[in-house]
Amino acid sequence: MSEAKTHVKRKQKKNRRQGNNSNSYSHPSRHKPPAIVTSDFQSVFHKQCMAARYKVYAPMSIAAKASDLRRRYEASVQNRPKSPPIAPDSKEATADVMGELDRLTLNSRTHEIDDSTDGRLFDNLIVIPDVKSPRAVYVCTGTNLHAFVRGPDSIRCEKKLAREIFGHQRESQDRVVQPFDGTIPFKVSCAQCLLTSNYPNGFVAVLGDTAEELQPTIARARIAADAKRKKSQFHSDHADFVCAICLSTLQLLNRAGNTRSASSQLHVDLMSQLSNCGVQLSETRGDDVHNLQVKLGHHLTSILRMIGKDHDDKYVMILGYQKYPMKLELDIPGGKRHLGETTLDGAVRETEEECSLRIDTEWLASRMPARFGGKHVNPSGEDTEVSVLEPTSRSDMGNVFLVIEKPKLVDE
Repeated sequence: MSEAKTHVKRKQKKNRRQGNNSNSYSHPSRHKPPAIVTSDFQSVFHKQCMAARYKVYAPMSIAAKASDLRRRYEASVQNRPKSPPIAPDSKEATADVMGELDRLTLNSRTHEIDDSTDGRLFDNLIVIPDVKSPRAVYVCTGTNLHAFVRGPDSIRCEKKLAREIFGHQRESQDRVVQPFDGTIPFKVSCAQCLLTSNYPNGFVAVLGDTAEELQPTIARARIAADAKRKKSQFHSDHADFVCAICLSTLQLLNRAGNTRSASSQLHVDLMSQLSNCGVQLSETRGDDVHNLQVKLGHHLTSILRMIGKDHDDKYVMILGYQKYPMKLELDIPGGKRHLGETTLDGAVRETEEECSLRIDTEWLASRMPARFGGKHVNPSGEDTEVSVLEPTSRSDMGNVFLVIEKPKLVDE
Protein backbone atom coordinates (compact mmCIF):
# COMPACT_ATOMS: atom_id res chain seq x y z
CA MET A 1 0.00 0.00 0.00
CA SER A 2 1.35 3.43 -0.94
CA GLU A 3 2.38 5.89 1.73
CA ALA A 4 -0.33 8.36 0.61
CA LYS A 5 -3.13 5.76 1.01
CA THR A 6 -1.80 4.76 4.41
CA HIS A 7 -1.83 8.41 5.50
CA VAL A 8 -5.47 8.84 4.34
CA LYS A 9 -6.62 5.72 6.18
CA ARG A 10 -4.89 6.83 9.37
CA LYS A 11 -6.56 10.24 9.13
CA GLN A 12 -10.00 8.64 8.58
CA LYS A 13 -9.46 6.36 11.55
CA LYS A 14 -8.47 9.33 13.73
CA ASN A 15 -11.54 11.28 12.64
CA ARG A 16 -13.81 8.38 13.52
CA ARG A 17 -12.22 8.15 16.98
CA GLN A 18 -12.79 11.88 17.52
CA GLY A 19 -16.34 11.76 16.23
CA ASN A 20 -15.50 13.80 13.10
CA ASN A 21 -16.82 11.31 10.58
CA SER A 22 -18.42 13.44 7.89
CA ASN A 23 -20.77 10.59 6.97
CA SER A 24 -22.19 10.32 10.49
CA TYR A 25 -25.63 11.78 11.17
CA SER A 26 -26.34 14.03 14.11
CA HIS A 27 -29.95 14.85 14.92
CA PRO A 28 -30.44 18.61 14.43
CA SER A 29 -32.63 18.96 17.54
CA ARG A 30 -29.63 18.01 19.70
CA HIS A 31 -27.93 21.28 18.78
CA LYS A 32 -30.77 23.78 18.38
CA PRO A 33 -31.74 25.91 21.38
CA PRO A 34 -34.83 24.57 23.14
CA ALA A 35 -38.13 26.40 23.11
CA ILE A 36 -38.84 27.86 26.56
CA VAL A 37 -42.47 27.93 27.72
CA THR A 38 -43.48 29.71 30.94
CA SER A 39 -47.28 29.31 31.09
CA ASP A 40 -50.25 27.46 29.56
CA PHE A 41 -48.77 24.01 30.12
CA GLN A 42 -51.55 21.99 28.50
CA SER A 43 -52.67 24.35 25.75
CA VAL A 44 -49.17 25.39 24.61
CA PHE A 45 -46.38 23.21 25.98
CA HIS A 46 -48.09 19.81 25.83
CA LYS A 47 -49.69 20.67 22.49
CA GLN A 48 -46.20 21.34 21.13
CA CYS A 49 -44.50 18.28 22.70
CA MET A 50 -47.35 15.71 22.80
CA ALA A 51 -45.30 13.50 25.15
CA ALA A 52 -46.89 10.70 27.15
CA ARG A 53 -44.62 11.38 30.13
CA TYR A 54 -42.88 14.42 31.59
CA LYS A 55 -40.28 14.74 34.34
CA VAL A 56 -39.82 17.58 36.80
CA TYR A 57 -36.25 18.67 37.57
CA ALA A 58 -34.90 20.68 40.50
CA PRO A 59 -33.64 24.26 40.03
CA MET A 60 -30.16 24.31 38.44
CA SER A 61 -30.26 20.54 38.03
CA ILE A 62 -27.04 18.84 36.89
CA ALA A 63 -28.93 15.87 35.46
CA ALA A 64 -27.81 15.02 31.93
CA LYS A 65 -30.94 16.16 30.06
CA ALA A 66 -31.37 19.35 32.05
CA SER A 67 -27.69 20.24 31.72
CA ASP A 68 -27.71 19.64 27.96
CA LEU A 69 -30.78 21.81 27.40
CA ARG A 70 -29.35 24.55 29.57
CA ARG A 71 -26.04 24.44 27.69
CA ARG A 72 -27.82 24.71 24.33
CA TYR A 73 -29.93 27.62 25.58
CA GLU A 74 -26.96 29.53 27.00
CA ALA A 75 -24.93 28.94 23.84
CA SER A 76 -27.74 30.39 21.72
CA VAL A 77 -27.87 33.48 23.96
CA GLN A 78 -24.11 34.01 23.73
CA ASN A 79 -24.08 33.52 19.97
CA ARG A 80 -27.07 35.73 19.28
CA PRO A 81 -26.01 38.39 16.73
CA LYS A 82 -26.26 42.01 17.81
CA SER A 83 -28.47 44.17 15.62
CA PRO A 84 -26.85 47.31 14.10
CA PRO A 85 -28.11 50.74 15.24
CA ILE A 86 -31.36 51.84 13.57
CA ALA A 87 -32.44 55.43 12.95
CA PRO A 88 -35.44 56.20 15.21
CA ASP A 89 -37.63 57.53 12.36
CA SER A 90 -36.86 54.76 9.86
CA LYS A 91 -39.21 52.03 8.63
CA GLU A 92 -36.87 49.48 10.17
CA ALA A 93 -37.36 51.09 13.59
CA THR A 94 -41.16 50.90 13.27
CA ALA A 95 -40.92 47.26 12.25
CA ASP A 96 -38.54 46.60 15.15
CA VAL A 97 -41.01 48.11 17.66
CA MET A 98 -43.88 46.05 16.24
CA GLY A 99 -41.71 42.96 16.38
CA GLU A 100 -40.89 43.67 20.02
CA LEU A 101 -44.59 44.03 20.83
CA ASP A 102 -45.25 40.69 19.16
CA ARG A 103 -42.40 39.15 21.15
CA LEU A 104 -43.76 40.48 24.45
CA THR A 105 -47.22 39.13 23.62
CA LEU A 106 -45.75 35.73 22.82
CA ASN A 107 -43.61 35.85 25.97
CA SER A 108 -46.63 34.97 28.11
CA ARG A 109 -46.53 31.54 26.51
CA THR A 110 -43.10 30.97 24.98
CA HIS A 111 -40.00 32.69 26.28
CA GLU A 112 -37.88 34.00 23.42
CA ILE A 113 -34.08 34.08 23.80
CA ASP A 114 -33.18 37.24 25.67
CA ASP A 115 -29.74 38.43 26.75
CA SER A 116 -31.16 39.79 30.01
CA THR A 117 -32.34 36.38 31.23
CA ASP A 118 -29.29 34.32 30.21
CA GLY A 119 -29.34 30.89 31.89
CA ARG A 120 -31.25 32.03 34.97
CA LEU A 121 -34.45 30.58 33.57
CA PHE A 122 -33.05 27.18 34.55
CA ASP A 123 -32.80 28.36 38.15
CA ASN A 124 -36.41 27.22 38.56
CA LEU A 125 -38.38 24.02 38.63
CA ILE A 126 -38.44 22.84 35.01
CA VAL A 127 -40.42 20.19 33.15
CA ILE A 128 -38.85 18.21 30.32
CA PRO A 129 -40.60 15.70 28.03
CA ASP A 130 -39.44 12.18 28.85
CA VAL A 131 -38.20 11.50 25.32
CA LYS A 132 -34.79 10.85 23.78
CA SER A 133 -34.24 14.30 22.25
CA PRO A 134 -36.42 16.93 23.96
CA ARG A 135 -36.81 20.21 22.10
CA ALA A 136 -38.72 22.29 24.66
CA VAL A 137 -38.62 23.10 28.37
CA TYR A 138 -41.40 24.32 30.64
CA VAL A 139 -40.16 26.78 33.27
CA CYS A 140 -42.14 27.41 36.47
CA THR A 141 -41.05 30.96 37.27
CA GLY A 142 -40.66 32.07 40.87
CA THR A 143 -39.37 28.69 42.05
CA ASN A 144 -35.62 29.36 42.08
CA LEU A 145 -33.05 27.90 44.46
CA HIS A 146 -33.53 30.78 46.90
CA ALA A 147 -37.24 29.98 47.18
CA PHE A 148 -36.78 26.25 46.81
CA VAL A 149 -35.45 25.03 50.14
CA ARG A 150 -36.61 21.77 51.68
CA GLY A 151 -39.67 22.32 53.82
CA PRO A 152 -42.84 24.42 53.42
CA ASP A 153 -41.27 26.69 50.77
CA SER A 154 -40.29 23.78 48.51
CA ILE A 155 -43.77 22.30 48.81
CA ARG A 156 -45.30 25.66 47.86
CA CYS A 157 -43.05 25.75 44.79
CA GLU A 158 -44.09 22.25 43.77
CA LYS A 159 -47.78 23.04 44.33
CA LYS A 160 -47.44 26.13 42.13
CA LEU A 161 -46.09 23.97 39.31
CA ALA A 162 -48.74 21.30 39.90
CA ARG A 163 -51.51 23.89 39.54
CA GLU A 164 -49.95 25.18 36.32
CA ILE A 165 -49.86 21.62 34.93
CA PHE A 166 -53.16 20.19 36.16
CA GLY A 167 -55.23 23.31 36.70
CA HIS A 168 -56.68 24.71 39.91
CA GLN A 169 -58.28 21.48 41.08
CA ARG A 170 -58.80 21.49 44.85
CA GLU A 171 -56.41 24.40 45.22
CA SER A 172 -57.80 25.27 48.63
CA GLN A 173 -56.93 21.85 50.05
CA ASP A 174 -53.58 20.68 51.38
CA ARG A 175 -52.38 19.24 48.11
CA VAL A 176 -53.08 19.49 44.40
CA VAL A 177 -54.62 16.30 43.10
CA GLN A 178 -52.91 14.71 40.12
CA PRO A 179 -55.83 13.17 38.19
CA PHE A 180 -55.52 9.67 36.73
CA ASP A 181 -59.05 9.30 35.40
CA GLY A 182 -58.14 9.84 31.75
CA THR A 183 -58.89 13.57 31.77
CA ILE A 184 -55.15 14.35 31.61
CA PRO A 185 -53.52 12.57 28.63
CA PHE A 186 -50.02 12.42 30.15
CA LYS A 187 -48.17 11.52 33.35
CA VAL A 188 -45.79 13.65 35.38
CA SER A 189 -43.12 12.32 37.75
CA CYS A 190 -40.24 13.72 39.78
CA ALA A 191 -36.72 13.29 38.40
CA GLN A 192 -34.12 11.80 40.73
CA CYS A 193 -32.50 15.21 41.29
CA LEU A 194 -35.79 16.54 42.68
CA LEU A 195 -36.25 13.50 44.92
CA THR A 196 -32.74 13.74 46.36
CA SER A 197 -32.78 17.52 46.84
CA ASN A 198 -36.30 17.62 48.26
CA TYR A 199 -38.62 14.89 49.57
CA PRO A 200 -37.87 11.32 48.37
CA ASN A 201 -40.38 8.60 47.49
CA GLY A 202 -41.60 6.54 50.44
CA PHE A 203 -42.17 2.78 50.76
CA VAL A 204 -43.73 1.02 53.73
CA ALA A 205 -42.77 -2.22 55.50
CA VAL A 206 -45.23 -3.17 58.24
CA LEU A 207 -43.50 -5.68 60.56
CA GLY A 208 -44.75 -8.01 63.28
CA ASP A 209 -43.18 -10.61 65.53
CA THR A 210 -45.61 -13.23 64.22
CA ALA A 211 -48.01 -13.65 61.31
CA GLU A 212 -50.87 -13.56 63.82
CA GLU A 213 -49.74 -10.15 65.06
CA LEU A 214 -50.22 -8.74 61.53
CA GLN A 215 -53.63 -10.32 60.97
CA PRO A 216 -55.72 -7.43 62.43
CA THR A 217 -53.92 -4.98 60.10
CA ILE A 218 -54.38 -7.28 57.11
CA ALA A 219 -58.05 -7.82 58.01
CA ARG A 220 -58.64 -4.05 58.01
CA ALA A 221 -57.07 -3.79 54.56
CA ARG A 222 -59.28 -6.62 53.24
CA ILE A 223 -62.48 -5.10 54.62
CA ALA A 224 -61.65 -1.75 53.00
CA ALA A 225 -60.73 -3.50 49.73
CA ASP A 226 -64.06 -5.38 49.67
CA ALA A 227 -65.92 -2.10 50.09
CA LYS A 228 -63.97 -0.58 47.19
CA ARG A 229 -64.59 -3.64 45.03
CA LYS A 230 -68.35 -3.32 45.46
CA LYS A 231 -68.17 0.31 44.36
CA SER A 232 -65.65 -0.39 41.54
CA GLN A 233 -63.20 2.05 43.12
CA PHE A 234 -60.03 -0.03 42.82
CA HIS A 235 -56.88 1.79 41.82
CA SER A 236 -55.10 0.24 38.84
CA ASP A 237 -52.14 -0.71 41.09
CA HIS A 238 -54.23 -2.41 43.77
CA ALA A 239 -52.89 -5.78 44.93
CA ASP A 240 -54.74 -9.04 44.31
CA PHE A 241 -54.18 -10.06 47.94
CA VAL A 242 -52.44 -8.99 51.15
CA CYS A 243 -50.61 -11.47 53.39
CA ALA A 244 -47.88 -11.93 56.02
CA ILE A 245 -44.65 -13.72 55.07
CA CYS A 246 -41.62 -14.44 57.20
CA LEU A 247 -38.59 -12.33 56.31
CA SER A 248 -36.31 -15.40 56.40
CA THR A 249 -38.44 -17.03 53.67
CA LEU A 250 -38.21 -13.88 51.55
CA GLN A 251 -34.44 -13.70 52.10
CA LEU A 252 -34.09 -17.28 50.83
CA LEU A 253 -36.20 -16.48 47.77
CA ASN A 254 -34.12 -13.38 47.14
CA ARG A 255 -30.86 -15.32 47.34
CA ALA A 256 -32.23 -17.90 44.91
CA GLY A 257 -32.48 -15.14 42.30
CA ASN A 258 -34.33 -16.79 39.47
CA THR A 259 -36.72 -18.74 41.67
CA ARG A 260 -36.83 -21.66 39.25
CA SER A 261 -33.68 -22.72 41.08
CA ALA A 262 -35.33 -22.41 44.49
CA SER A 263 -36.05 -25.70 46.23
CA SER A 264 -39.53 -27.20 46.12
CA GLN A 265 -39.51 -27.15 49.92
CA LEU A 266 -39.09 -23.36 49.87
CA HIS A 267 -42.13 -23.08 47.62
CA VAL A 268 -44.08 -25.43 49.88
CA ASP A 269 -43.17 -23.21 52.85
CA LEU A 270 -44.30 -20.10 50.96
CA MET A 271 -47.59 -21.73 49.93
CA SER A 272 -48.20 -22.78 53.52
CA GLN A 273 -47.73 -19.24 54.79
CA LEU A 274 -50.09 -17.89 52.12
CA SER A 275 -52.68 -20.51 53.02
CA ASN A 276 -52.42 -19.61 56.71
CA CYS A 277 -53.27 -16.04 55.71
CA GLY A 278 -56.35 -17.24 53.85
CA VAL A 279 -54.83 -16.74 50.38
CA GLN A 280 -55.83 -19.39 47.85
CA LEU A 281 -54.03 -19.21 44.52
CA SER A 282 -55.52 -20.44 41.28
CA GLU A 283 -54.13 -23.66 39.75
CA THR A 284 -51.56 -24.43 42.42
CA ARG A 285 -52.65 -27.95 43.36
CA GLY A 286 -50.44 -30.68 44.76
CA ASP A 287 -47.47 -31.57 42.62
CA ASP A 288 -47.75 -28.37 40.56
CA VAL A 289 -46.03 -26.41 43.32
CA HIS A 290 -42.57 -27.07 41.85
CA ASN A 291 -43.65 -25.08 38.76
CA LEU A 292 -44.46 -22.00 40.82
CA GLN A 293 -42.58 -18.87 39.70
CA VAL A 294 -42.13 -16.09 42.24
CA LYS A 295 -40.83 -12.63 41.42
CA LEU A 296 -39.82 -10.28 44.21
CA GLY A 297 -40.41 -6.60 43.42
CA HIS A 298 -37.47 -4.21 43.30
CA HIS A 299 -38.45 -2.35 46.46
CA LEU A 300 -38.93 -5.56 48.41
CA THR A 301 -35.47 -6.77 47.43
CA SER A 302 -34.06 -3.35 48.36
CA ILE A 303 -35.40 -3.46 51.89
CA LEU A 304 -34.33 -7.09 52.28
CA ARG A 305 -30.75 -5.96 51.65
CA MET A 306 -31.01 -3.17 54.23
CA ILE A 307 -33.07 -4.64 57.01
CA GLY A 308 -30.40 -6.99 58.38
CA LYS A 309 -30.46 -10.51 59.80
CA ASP A 310 -31.72 -9.33 63.19
CA HIS A 311 -35.23 -9.20 61.71
CA ASP A 312 -35.21 -12.58 59.93
CA ASP A 313 -37.67 -14.10 62.40
CA LYS A 314 -40.15 -11.26 61.94
CA TYR A 315 -43.04 -11.18 59.46
CA VAL A 316 -43.79 -8.42 56.95
CA MET A 317 -47.03 -7.36 55.29
CA ILE A 318 -46.72 -8.22 51.61
CA LEU A 319 -48.77 -7.28 48.55
CA GLY A 320 -49.35 -10.12 46.09
CA TYR A 321 -50.15 -9.97 42.38
CA GLN A 322 -51.18 -12.98 40.31
CA LYS A 323 -51.85 -12.04 36.71
CA TYR A 324 -51.13 -15.55 35.42
CA PRO A 325 -51.54 -19.02 36.98
CA MET A 326 -48.41 -20.26 38.76
CA LYS A 327 -46.78 -16.81 38.55
CA LEU A 328 -46.62 -14.55 41.58
CA GLU A 329 -45.15 -11.12 42.18
CA LEU A 330 -44.58 -9.98 45.77
CA ASP A 331 -43.75 -6.45 46.91
CA ILE A 332 -44.28 -3.87 49.65
CA PRO A 333 -46.60 -0.84 49.39
CA GLY A 334 -45.36 2.60 48.41
CA GLY A 335 -44.35 4.40 45.26
CA LYS A 336 -43.73 7.68 43.50
CA ARG A 337 -44.83 10.78 45.31
CA HIS A 338 -46.77 13.48 43.49
CA LEU A 339 -45.77 17.11 43.10
CA GLY A 340 -46.53 18.95 46.31
CA GLU A 341 -46.43 15.81 48.46
CA THR A 342 -43.97 15.02 51.23
CA THR A 343 -42.47 11.56 51.65
CA LEU A 344 -45.04 10.86 54.36
CA ASP A 345 -47.97 12.06 52.21
CA GLY A 346 -46.90 9.96 49.24
CA ALA A 347 -46.29 6.81 51.30
CA VAL A 348 -49.70 7.02 53.02
CA ARG A 349 -51.52 7.68 49.72
CA GLU A 350 -49.72 4.90 47.83
CA THR A 351 -50.36 2.39 50.63
CA GLU A 352 -54.06 3.18 50.56
CA GLU A 353 -54.20 2.94 46.75
CA GLU A 354 -52.30 -0.35 46.59
CA CYS A 355 -53.87 -2.31 49.46
CA SER A 356 -56.67 -0.08 50.88
CA LEU A 357 -54.86 0.21 54.24
CA ARG A 358 -55.30 3.72 55.69
CA ILE A 359 -52.48 4.62 58.07
CA ASP A 360 -53.24 7.50 60.45
CA THR A 361 -51.25 10.42 59.04
CA GLU A 362 -51.00 12.34 62.32
CA TRP A 363 -49.81 9.25 64.20
CA LEU A 364 -47.15 8.58 61.57
CA ALA A 365 -46.09 12.24 61.35
CA SER A 366 -45.41 12.36 65.10
CA ARG A 367 -42.94 9.48 64.65
CA MET A 368 -41.11 10.65 61.53
CA PRO A 369 -38.33 13.24 61.01
CA ALA A 370 -39.35 16.63 59.64
CA ARG A 371 -37.12 16.18 56.59
CA PHE A 372 -39.49 13.47 55.38
CA GLY A 373 -42.66 15.41 56.14
CA GLY A 374 -43.08 14.37 59.78
CA LYS A 375 -42.71 16.16 63.08
CA HIS A 376 -39.88 16.02 65.60
CA VAL A 377 -39.06 12.49 66.73
CA ASN A 378 -37.98 11.25 70.14
CA PRO A 379 -34.76 13.23 70.88
CA SER A 380 -33.25 10.28 72.75
CA GLY A 381 -33.05 8.22 69.56
CA GLU A 382 -35.11 6.54 66.86
CA ASP A 383 -38.77 5.91 67.51
CA THR A 384 -39.45 2.30 68.45
CA GLU A 385 -42.55 2.06 66.24
CA VAL A 386 -41.26 3.79 63.10
CA SER A 387 -37.77 3.92 61.61
CA VAL A 388 -36.64 5.33 58.28
CA LEU A 389 -34.05 3.43 56.24
CA GLU A 390 -32.11 5.39 53.61
CA PRO A 391 -30.49 3.24 50.90
CA THR A 392 -26.96 3.81 49.68
CA SER A 393 -27.25 2.03 46.33
CA ARG A 394 -27.42 4.29 43.28
CA SER A 395 -30.54 2.57 41.91
CA ASP A 396 -32.47 3.45 45.08
CA MET A 397 -31.36 7.06 45.46
CA GLY A 398 -34.47 9.17 45.89
CA ASN A 399 -36.29 6.44 47.86
CA VAL A 400 -36.63 5.82 51.60
CA PHE A 401 -38.22 2.91 53.46
CA LEU A 402 -40.51 3.34 56.47
CA VAL A 403 -40.33 0.33 58.78
CA ILE A 404 -43.47 0.39 60.94
CA GLU A 405 -44.57 -1.85 63.81
CA LYS A 406 -48.19 -1.84 65.01
CA PRO A 407 -49.37 1.08 62.86
CA LYS A 408 -52.34 3.11 64.00
CA LEU A 409 -55.01 3.05 61.32
CA VAL A 410 -57.67 5.64 60.47
CA ASP A 411 -60.80 5.37 62.66
CA GLU A 412 -58.96 3.08 65.06
